[in-house]
Amino acid sequence: MTKEFSRFIAPARAFPQEWRLLAGVFLIIFVYLLWAALSALLLWFSVGSEAISSEIAKIAKPKTPTSTLMLFSTFIGLGAGAWVAARVLHRRKGRTLFGQRRQLFTDFIVATLITGAILALFTFGFRPNFEFQTNLAPRIWLSFFPMAIACLIIQTGAEEVVFRGYFMQQLAARFKSPIIWFVLPSVVFGLLHYDPAAGSNIWIIIGATTIFGLMAADLTHQTGGLGAAWGLHFTNNLFAVTLVAMDGGITGLALYTTPFTAANASELFPLLLRDMAVLIAVWMVLRFTLKRRLQNEV
Repeated sequence: MTKEFSRFIAPARAFPQEWRLLAGVFLIIFVYLLWAALSALLLWFSVGSEAISSEIAKIAKPKTPTSTLMLFSTFIGLGAGAWVAARVLHRRKGRTLFGQRRQLFTDFIVATLITGAILALFTFGFRPNFEFQTNLAPRIWLSFFPMAIACLIIQTGAEEVVFRGYFMQQLAARFKSPIIWFVLPSVVFGLLHYDPAAGSNIWIIIGATTIFGLMAADLTHQTGGLGAAWGLHFTNNLFAVTLVAMDGGITGLALYTTPFTAANASELFPLLLRDMAVLIAVWMVLRFTLKRRLQNEV
């Protein structure tokens, strides 16, 4: 365990009991569902009782900019749930879930710029062997892009606060084994990306997402904060949601889509291998860059 990570989990050591963590899981789910219910109620007031079912169905399978933004706004409840759990059950301030504020911002910017540069190079410089399909007109895409950035910051931030913040901190404060505090949250993170529409590719996608979770967990362990993992997560999702999205998935904000869905094994598997290789390269560059920065600050 690095000294940076020991500092990161220090606030969680005061009340690390397992029952508090278990109660925290239920509290996070409750707050998330409560926020979703309130959002649905507001939507009901806006569109009326006759249209509410179709509007919720659109959010579940977002193919328009508005429905996609509404889907990502539900993650406010997820982040708020972790915040409430930290305050109520562990008697610590919600900001302790993030690490040091100044480092959070710096690491986020560094990770975003490095990840963005490498992903842009491989997305447009070394394009995969298929043609991108036009999804949104550039004018419409640009008009929604600022809101997409804001919603993706919320969505990825909420997931990082829960998995690399709350879960990693509380588990590491209670258990010594990295299998529990390092591996377990990443496996759960991967399993929650279960999508029946992927067909035979379900476990390939879960495996790839779990590996991504392990990379984010390692960046959190090395830096003692969420900034780097958050920047990596945000930029990865920015490319996957707003630039080239998987057909049949979250396509409402995408400029382009792939000519195949997640269920197409022959097309998806080599693409996932390529994307994971690129992300592993990004992770290695981030790890080297951020470790050197931390060494220079000593």
